[in-house]
Amino acid sequence: MGYLVGMDGESHFEGRPRWRLWLGILIALLAAATIVALVLMLGAATKDRDDALGSRQQSYEAMILARSLDASIGQAEAFLGRFVISGDKDLGRQYLDDWRRAGTQMDALDQMATTPKTKTLIARLRVAYVARGTELSAIALRTNYGQNPAALSKYYLAGKSPTLGQIDGLLEAVIESERDILAARGVVADASIKRSNNLGLVVSFFGLLLVVSAAVLGWAAVLAWRERQLEEVRNADLEFAVTEATAELRAEMASREETEAKLRQAQKM
Repeated sequence: MGYLVGMDGESHFEGRPRWRLWLGILIALLAAATIVALVLMLGAATKDRDDALGSRQQSYEAMILARSLDASIGQAEAFLGRFVISGDKDLGRQYLDDWRRAGTQMDALDQMATTPKTKTLIARLRVAYVARGTELSAIALRTNYGQNPAALSKYYLAGKSPTLGQIDGLLEAVIESERDILAARGVVADASIKRSNNLGLVVSFFGLLLVVSAAVLGWAAVLAWRERQLEEVRNADLEFAVTEATAELRAEMASREETEAKLRQAQKM
């Protein structure tokens, strides 16, 4: 292997022009760099898509949690009403468990909130929840001490308390806020999914193009190798023919010289 200089003045590498070799290497490097860049872009787009889908899922979960919080509060108040009427302490414990569960759900909802608007609504909801809890605790305490008529009166009054309406209104506001966030995140998620899918198609197209190009180049290399083998066979045949012709010519010249020598000898005699 080595560099040769052809009759056209170009430098050759094993009979091929150097500029073609370097052009092929440059094209291969550019193709590889393009694929790497596309793969990196696809990775970033996929991450954006996953983040957008995760944010949308978070909004769904926040809405479900807000509904569960509303249900826990309603169930706690229902158990409290039954406790006031019956005096059954098991019902009182169930009321307390559900009310505490509502507080735990509110903490989880606060941690899940991602916008200042939702954070503010949950802070206001917490204030109303504490105020409502104070009202209900007084009712439960009277019932626990056997003051059921007074507790029942307070329970009916609590049903008209502003805190109950505040909690309902704030829960609906939190759900509505998350619904708006969900819609916005849905737009972002759809755009991210579309971008990721488009980049995936582009990467697949370039990958297929590289595979086809590699196959074409491989076939061209096979054809070039076969052509070289045929050229070597032709050169060998030509060299053999030249060798035979040279040998025959030398034999003919030797025979002619011998004949001429005999003729000269006969002329002398």
